[in-house]
Amino acid sequence: MSEISIDFKSPHQRALQKIENALVKKYHSNVPPPNAPSTIAQKGSSKTLTDTGEMIGHVTHRQTEEGGQIIGEVGIFEEEIAKRASILEHGVPWENRPGKGRRKRAEYFGVEPTETSSIEESRAWFIPPRPVLRPVVDEVLPKVQDEMAEEIWKQIERQLGW
Repeated sequence: MSEISIDFKSPHQRALQKIENALVKKYHSNVPPPNAPSTIAQKGSSKTLTDTGEMIGHVTHRQTEEGGQIIGEVGIFEEEIAKRASILEHGVPWENRPGKGRRKRAEYFGVEPTETSSIEESRAWFIPPRPVLRPVVDEVLPKVQDEMAEEIWKQIERQLGW
C-alpha cells in the first residue's frame, strides 16, 4: 500500500474564512435593537454596529500549528478594537455607564423608568447587547464542520481509489 497524504490545513483554512465572512455579514446586518435617537443624531446613521467600519475591518482569522495540532481562531485580535467589540456584544447596563449622573436616562432614550414599570421594562441599557459572535458560531459552525469533514473524506477516497 502506498503512503496517504491528507491536506488538513486547506479545508481548515477555508472553514475559518467562511466563519470570518459570516461574522462580517452579521456585523453589516443591522443587528437589533435599533440605535437610540441620540446615537443616530451623533453618528448620522441608524445602522447598528457600524460607525467608521474600523471594527468590521479588523475581523479576521488565523491558523497556527502547535504540537502537531492545527488551531484556528476567528475574531478581532487588535486589543483595543476587541474591547469595543466586546462592549457591543455584551452591552453596558445603564447603571454601569461611564460618567454616571451627567445625563438623565431620558436624554438618551426619551423616557424615564416609572415605579409601575416591571424590572424587565425599566432595565435600561446605556449600550444594549447586540450579540454577533455566538449567533454566527451557532448558525455557521455545524455546516462549516460538515463541509470540512466532507472535503477531507474526498481526499481519502481519491487516494485510496474508492
